[in-house]
Amino acid sequence: MPSRNLSFTFHEGVLHLTTPQGEMRLRWNPEPLAEKRLLRSRWDEFVPEFRILAPDTPNSAGTDSPSELLRTKQEAFRAFRSCLPADHTDVVESFGSHQWPLLVLARNSTSGTDLLHSNPILAYALANNAFIQKRASPSAPSLAIRHSHSKHREILGWLDFPATDAMARIFNKIPPAMAHPALLRKLRQAAKSPEALKIFSHLQKKPMPRLPQMLCRR
Repeated sequence: MPSRNLSFTFHEGVLHLTTPQGEMRLRWNPEPLAEKRLLRSRWDEFVPEFRILAPDTPNSAGTDSPSELLRTKQEAFRAFRSCLPADHTDVVESFGSHQWPLLVLARNSTSGTDLLHSNPILAYALANNAFIQKRASPSAPSLAIRHSHSKHREILGWLDFPATDAMARIFNKIPPAMAHPALLRKLRQAAKSPEALKIFSHLQKKPMPRLPQMLCRR
């Protein structure tokens, strides 16, 4: 039986998540909105860090069927996914966390959408600028939209990375599955070393295989 303290439902365009600590709800239309509340307190906007989209890999033959809780979770997230534009979800699902700001940027900025497809990691960093710069700000989404119109090296400079085309190429070599704000902050620190930049510049971009189903579960 599903836990009474943990549930996932989708109703009238809203994804509802209940945990022992409180509730969360995500809505995409008419405008994206993510809210949470703790123990019946008021609803407050927040930025989801958990994975919202994952490749929909069917169960392998011979494996056990998913539990009822996992099944309802998958169904709820799948229903929410149907509200999102497919040309965004196919790219965003490759990231393991912090997908919400990226989805919002792509929705609200044509330049953000172009950046998502031309340099996904740079788009991820820009959309999550509040996490990259460790400056929580309600203006982070609007700042991401504003800077999405800039050149790649200018975006990097604003995020305190080396403002060079070489750095942009390094970003394009990072597999989305490895991306995380904390790791990108470490990369920014390492990029201050010319020797490290030379090493990074020689890395080869390799296509990422589809993740096994167990790793794709949200």
